[in-house]
Amino acid sequence: MNQPARYDTVRPQARQGLKRRLKALVTRVSPTMAFLIQYARSTPKIRSKVARNVLFDEFLRGTSGPCLQIAIKDSYGRKYGENWVAVDKYDHGPQIDRHDDVQALGFPDESFNAVVCWSVLEHVPDPQQAIREMHRILKPGGSIWVQLPFLFPYHADPHDYWRVTPSGLRAWMRDFEEKSCGCDYWAGTSIVAATFFWGTKRKP
Repeated sequence: MNQPARYDTVRPQARQGLKRRLKALVTRVSPTMAFLIQYARSTPKIRSKVARNVLFDEFLRGTSGPCLQIAIKDSYGRKYGENWVAVDKYDHGPQIDRHDDVQALGFPDESFNAVVCWSVLEHVPDPQQAIREMHRILKPGGSIWVQLPFLFPYHADPHDYWRVTPSGLRAWMRDFEEKSCGCDYWAGTSIVAATFFWGTKRKP
């Protein structure tokens, strides 16, 4: 009567032993492949690009009135709407309204209902100062979306300083109320990933 219980106990142990031997074999044959397999298994909670896009679309639908766009991504190529002011220290294209440094924005306190800062903070020497500036110019209850690379090649534009995990970005954004924070990957691989934070400025 106890045989089935014994069989159920032995079978998982044998399976684990087989997995260990297979892992050791793959590691000997191709250490790179072993790393990639381990990395892929460690990222099941990373969001897909599609899931992140759904969140960002929801963020944009909730915005109105004066909003601030820190830089314009080449892949998007335009402002999010007529109510958006675009600033970029280096880009002198026709879509850019002002050339403020994100570390010293020239706007009065509580000027905007929403702020988007996408693929910018990795190029900023003091990203936490930039976040303080975005907090300052955002109205209480206003929304913010910040995104920057987590796993991405070096790309100086004109400099490339930072990569940050979701936990690190949460630490930077601690003065905001978090709505969503995490990683997303694109290009069909979790080897290329970004960290994003969607939050609101706390009301007094």
